Amino acid sequence: MTENVVENLGTRVARLEAVADITRLEARYALAWDSTDAVGWADLFTPDGIFERVDVPGKDGHRKVGRDELEAFCRRHQEGFGRFHLMHGYDIDVAEDGATATARVTFECRIVRVGDHPQFSSATGFYDSAYAVEAGRWRIRHRKETLVLFGESTFFGIPQAP
Repeated sequence: MTENVVENLGTRVARLEAVADITRLEARYALAWDSTDAVGWADLFTPDGIFERVDVPGKDGHRKVGRDELEAFCRRHQEGFGRFHLMHGYDIDVAEDGATATARVTFECRIVRVGDHPQFSSATGFYDSAYAVEAGRWRIRHRKETLVLFGESTFFGIPQAP
């Protein structure tokens, strides 16, 4: 009986460690994207990793496959913008094999377009993701972004005090 309890405890600890590792992966994802670390962002995916966004009214969907496409997408998509991701609601399910997992992660993203006519945007939605251990690290195998709310407004900045 003691052997089964110890074995079960080992499995539970391994799953908890996997959830913690995936949560840290999501933090690195937000930081890499927001800081336009295109190489680092693409490296968070498996070599054949997929990022796609579902079509919603006013926002066309897209699909990027493989690290080269992901890196180019991050670099191109970030031009002229400042971003800040807030990741929430991690619902992570680690598979029995301990080497794959799925999750739904909700997010908010604050976006500022810089230039002559600054704009502020806010996107809220969720990522449905599949993960795999690759080269000893958890990585994203497939991520599907679904936007639920998106809004834009003109941003005039804060005037200097007289």
